[in-house]
Amino acid sequence: MSPEEYKWQVEWVQSQYPALKLTFAQAEAVFQFEQERDFDSADDFSHWEKLDFEYDTFQRILTPEQLRRYQALHEANVQAWLQQLAQFDAAAAENIPERQRHLAYCRDELIPALYREPLLLPFGSLNEPAKQAFVVAEYERFLRAGKKRALIEHYRQHRQFAPRILQEQLLHFELLALMPDYAEFIEAADAPTRAVVQFLFEELRSDIGYRYDDILSRYEDALVARSRTEFEAQHGILPEQVQGYVIHTKYSRDDHLNQWTLALLWLGRHPADYLRLRWPEVYGK
Repeated sequence: MSPEEYKWQVEWVQSQYPALKLTFAQAEAVFQFEQERDFDSADDFSHWEKLDFEYDTFQRILTPEQLRRYQALHEANVQAWLQQLAQFDAAAAENIPERQRHLAYCRDELIPALYREPLLLPFGSLNEPAKQAFVVAEYERFLRAGKKRALIEHYRQHRQFAPRILQEQLLHFELLALMPDYAEFIEAADAPTRAVVQFLFEELRSDIGYRYDDILSRYEDALVARSRTEFEAQHGILPEQVQGYVIHTKYSRDDHLNQWTLALLWLGRHPADYLRLRWPEVYGK
């Protein structure tokens, strides 16, 4: 940056804070702060952290009288962000009833029906029990780590001002605890876990293949139909009737088989649940 460009940048900073009447030296300090704050890197501040960082920095730069005027500007920025958070929270609230219904459907209808299918469970590898247990344990770790990461990010971004956004996130993890999501799991997995998953799932490919063709595809079709019905009930039209509607992802047969392989391994991890729902007259409801 040439001296002329630098001078222009500092004077531009002065023009952005007319109420503060920054000196050239103060504007230089603010300019350096903004360069540090906005540096492009993998890590970034949340909006709240930016506000806190700015306030802490300006306290050291401004005179007491300037700081008094700045505090009014800072409070206005805080209130504007709170209003925006309220809008985000209201938008999340619209999704919660459908998420709750889908969760209840999986818990009360889909999973009990899968347990009662006579040829579906138990499912797994007799040759690789250790790898099977490892995948189940890694999925449980993925759930716990993912939920913690989501909570950390939520409170960084929203503090306590968006409870329905948090509720929507927690409902998502409740659903993942009932019915695994292979795509989310494998995206978060490290290389060794991916290698074990690939090896084990290849071994189970023929077993899951006939189960999918004979049984699971029916449940998949029911899930798709239910999703379309929910969309129509919420929006008054079917998804494909939305202007500009595009199917972004085409799932291959392998995608479907991987999803159901993980689901059956997860559902079969507690034999007592399987026995109770498969033979309630013997093992109790």
